[in-house]
Amino acid sequence: MPDNTALVLVAWGLVAAGCLGLAFLTAVRALRGQARELWLLMGSEALIVACATTPFLFGQTVIALALAALAARTGWEASCVSFKTPSRDAGTYAPLLGSAMVLAFAAFGWFAPTYWVVMFCAVVLLATLACSHLMADTANGPEHSVNALARVAAFPGIALALYALLARDPNLHVYALLGFILVEVFDSLALFGGKLFGRTPAFPRLSPRKTVEGLATGFGALLVASAVLNYFIVGMAWGPWLALVSAIAAAAVLGDLVASAGKRRAGVKDYPPVLAIQGGALDIADAWLVASPAGAGIIWLVIG
Repeated sequence: MPDNTALVLVAWGLVAAGCLGLAFLTAVRALRGQARELWLLMGSEALIVACATTPFLFGQTVIALALAALAARTGWEASCVSFKTPSRDAGTYAPLLGSAMVLAFAAFGWFAPTYWVVMFCAVVLLATLACSHLMADTANGPEHSVNALARVAAFPGIALALYALLARDPNLHVYALLGFILVEVFDSLALFGGKLFGRTPAFPRLSPRKTVEGLATGFGALLVASAVLNYFIVGMAWGPWLALVSAIAAAAVLGDLVASAGKRRAGVKDYPPVLAIQGGALDIADAWLVASPAGAGIIWLVIG
């Protein structure tokens, strides 16, 4: 398996390839206007790659600090949305509580034995489903607060706890980085393809900006990029590799739809933004926070 430096260089190589592709599109007169708009997106994508991959070059302390910052920010964003009602915003204390809770989930994933973390996440998921089924999601009152807190615990809480399992073990960093790289290829090309060719909404209610044409573009790019990556860099047997790529693609869409469902429930377009063109940290990280642990889990099941 490749080391962290090789995969970080791959991530930056893909950014460079994207810039070259955009330069080509900019030179095509019929696509020039749309391509120019995508340069802003490429700039923000370069910043995301830097923030997501650079900590893996500097050891566990830097990784832990980056993970803590991500957990605190995504917990705050998710709470701002989950506690929002038609008549009022989330207020001051609910987002702080959600931020602290998701940070605690990440800390638990970092320090607790693996078996405990997996069982804990399963219990939290079941409790969230029970809350959603048994408690009316009223606009006000304790039922709304319990439901909102449970949703934040389920996502991004569970995702951060499981991602911390990968980030805490140097032997598993490869899955965290591979998950990020493959999801960014899939998401970025799906977005570019949707902007250039998108006509048919794939999920009209949950994520109206996603199109069938965009997803097809992203999946085609993922197949090509993953084959090249495995042949030249990773060197995994093709059966487990295809299982990994398939799990990451499915989990990326699932993570994005879960985040979109929360936003639609609250009637907002994006989480509180950190990048104007990308939205909040949870808009950026929703797919790979789910996909990286899912891919590692599939490899564990296939290889043992």
